[in-house]
Amino acid sequence: MKDHPVFKSLIKNGLYAGAILAAYFVLLYLINLNFLKYNLITFLVEGIVLLIFAFLSISEARKKLPDNRIKFLPAWLAAGAVFFMGLWIFGIAKLLVFFVIDPEYLSRTIDEIVLQIMEVADQVPNVEESIEGLEKLKDPMTWIQQILVYYTLKSAALGAFIAAVAKKKNRLEETL
Repeated sequence: MKDHPVFKSLIKNGLYAGAILAAYFVLLYLINLNFLKYNLITFLVEGIVLLIFAFLSISEARKKLPDNRIKFLPAWLAAGAVFFMGLWIFGIAKLLVFFVIDPEYLSRTIDEIVLQIMEVADQVPNVEESIEGLEKLKDPMTWIQQILVYYTLKSAALGAFIAAVAKKKNRLEETL
């Protein structure tokens, strides 16, 4: 199994994707940016990095298989594993920063957002619910649940979608 081309490419690409996402988050932390304010940018970075490495993993595996073809299941496993590894490494980096390296960072960022919400409280519907939701982020179990459930389900679903798109034989990069 370790010598299978799909296995080798997914491990390598999953680790690269996770390392890039973790480095991005650590960079936000090191320059003291509020990660909650950068959710859209984080979503885009996460999507781009994971898509690139999932497609690379499938492409590398396809090139090593007979007839340069990959079936749906190996493509799904390759893409899903890249998403899974990348997101889990990203999540573990968050946990380490939030609850081991600098527990005050999470509190500061949440408190900053709460203050901003309070300034415009008359314009925000359900202010109490918004603040309550933010306060739940201070609980490590919220983050662990996100990693265990949300990241795992996201990996499986997006892996299936990417596998359906990427399993075709004649890819653009192969014709260039």
